[in-house]
Amino acid sequence: MEAGQDQIRRVLAQVPGAVLTSNSFLTERINETLSGYGAAVVVNVFGNDLDQLDRQAAQIARMLATIPGGTQVELQSPPGMPEIQVRLRKDSLIRWGFDPLTVLDTVRTAYGTEVVGQTYEGNRVFDVSVLLASTRRPQVTDIGTLPLRSPDGNFVSLNQLADIQESSGRYVVLHEGARRVQTITCNVEGRAVDSFVQEAQKRVASLKLPAGTYVEFSGTAAAQAQSRHDLLVNSLLTGLGIILLLSVVMGNHRNLLLVLVNLPFALVGGVYAAGITGGDLSLGSLVGFVTLFGITLRNSIMLISHYEHLVEVEGMHWV
Repeated sequence: MEAGQDQIRRVLAQVPGAVLTSNSFLTERINETLSGYGAAVVVNVFGNDLDQLDRQAAQIARMLATIPGGTQVELQSPPGMPEIQVRLRKDSLIRWGFDPLTVLDTVRTAYGTEVVGQTYEGNRVFDVSVLLASTRRPQVTDIGTLPLRSPDGNFVSLNQLADIQESSGRYVVLHEGARRVQTITCNVEGRAVDSFVQEAQKRVASLKLPAGTYVEFSGTAAAQAQSRHDLLVNSLLTGLGIILLLSVVMGNHRNLLLVLVNLPFALVGGVYAAGITGGDLSLGSLVGFVTLFGITLRNSIMLISHYEHLVEVEGMHWV
């Protein structure tokens, strides 16, 4: 699968001006469930000033791209969306007798459609919208030629009532928990996600953020860290319960120690396997260790029970 994804990335990298990602279906669904995005690492920059958020997010994005293993770094709400600003001139509106709301509604209807009714086809409902014909709106820069009828019946073009200019803005302002946020996503290739996030957190911590601005990491790494913590805590509590139950059932401290002394030896094979595969203890590796402990404990109990049977029933002696 890794080789296939590498080939897909090389092909997608040839598309100019686009940031594309590739994930397996299951991985994408898991990432979206954890953080709402289809990437392994999600960095949220919270603050009030949108311009500051954009600057800090762009700086963090550049930083993530320089960390070994970081790939497909993307801003989820980048600034610079082209737009046309229409600023009405109050004196011109008064001179021609126009109401500002009427002028803006006319512009919106002409270029953005206006729902004026509905039509029915069986059990389906379709909106009926009106807007200028495509021949009357060849370019957005021709908005100023839009004719408007004044209350006196005179036709006035929009550029006589407003200043029209091209600018850039935001097509969406992201929020999370009633807080403004700028989100950076990236994937990790060729190294463990945990080590990548740890290095990224160290670099981000060295940044001097403006007052009221802070950074949070989420995504797969954060979820794995929480899952590992929960697994370790629950495993320790379960282990203590098992030891208490074994001490009650066996009634012999020597036999209990013989059962427990086998557990460290069960680690040898697991640690060796983890070492030759990269040395990263993932959540799956920890689950494997828990399973290994369970199997070792079961075999030890069966072995000690057989020894007790040989001693108590068949009259053999411990050597």
